[in-house]
Amino acid sequence: MTEKTTRVLLIDDDEDYQVIVQNLLSMARETRFELHWTSSAEEAYRKLKESSFDVCLLDYRLGSSDSLEVLREIARNGFEVPVIFLTGFGSYENDRTAMRLGAADYVDKNLLNPTFLERCIRYAIDRTRTVTALRESRKQLRRLSARLLEAQETERKRLSRELHDSLGSTLTAVRYALEQKVSAMSPLEEAPDGMTLEQIIDMVKIAVEETQRITSSLGPSVLDDLGLAQALRSLGREFSEILENVEIETQMCDEEDIPDSLKIVVYRIAQEALNNAAKHSGAQKILLTTGKTENGFELRVIDDGCGFEPAAFLGAGEDSEGGMGLRSMRERAEISNGFFQIRSEKGKGTAIRVDWPLGAD
Repeated sequence: MTEKTTRVLLIDDDEDYQVIVQNLLSMARETRFELHWTSSAEEAYRKLKESSFDVCLLDYRLGSSDSLEVLREIARNGFEVPVIFLTGFGSYENDRTAMRLGAADYVDKNLLNPTFLERCIRYAIDRTRTVTALRESRKQLRRLSARLLEAQETERKRLSRELHDSLGSTLTAVRYALEQKVSAMSPLEEAPDGMTLEQIIDMVKIAVEETQRITSSLGPSVLDDLGLAQALRSLGREFSEILENVEIETQMCDEEDIPDSLKIVVYRIAQEALNNAAKHSGAQKILLTTGKTENGFELRVIDDGCGFEPAAFLGAGEDSEGGMGLRSMRERAEISNGFFQIRSEKGKGTAIRVDWPLGAD
């Protein structure tokens, strides 16, 4: 079996050091290396575009070029190649900065020997492969979770239609039949259990309204019929009717660029946020807004209620109702490639914000 050659790109403006690295790599015991050298950042970008490399060795002092900017540019262009910083000037701050920008490792030129360099390259490649595989697994998990949510919403809509077409229609028919009966009989005439017909009609009305509420909650038809903005306004009005002495203000933006698959996620998060505020905040005013950002779209739900410690609830057990609501919102946001934030403090209300990049995977 032919041993795979590891292709190395050295970016260093010192030609003499290129010879040193070539000698070190040639003495490696377990790996066969093929070294390519360039002395400038521009030439390095061209080589990375034209060919694939397994690892990149980048000199921290690269003539007139800023090696940290080179590292940023490699990341910006999507070159998934591990970068090892080489320097003769050890600096803890430079080390931290390079690693934060995505460097796979950071080594002092003076410490290099064949075994150490070979090991650094091998670990850098393995680490990058692991990170890449993990990133792809997360993307796959997010896609599968999104499909699961879509299937859940499809089932919710089916149940909504079933309730509307069967139970809702039956209850409405019973209500009208009873009203017809009342018109022909005394309203005070008692049913066998001691209730008047008017009382029975009132109970049926409540059942019809509750069925309509459940139907709307399961599958908000207004979202399909009139769009996200109108659906959120309707949601705000619905909670205003339920909550006494609570003002709910809605401010909606244009939704033209928002994909349909995201609209239901936004609606569900807003629904859960309002539900949490209604049950736990004791707020007098709730603000529900959507807006366009520089790179995407945002949802905000802000209340002036009692506030709480978010960390305690997000880490709460499965039986914690408030914690389940917050986790549900966060999970829906993350599955849809959104970023969930919550700020709250006892006595100072709660602000929930979710940002989604539009056009991103």
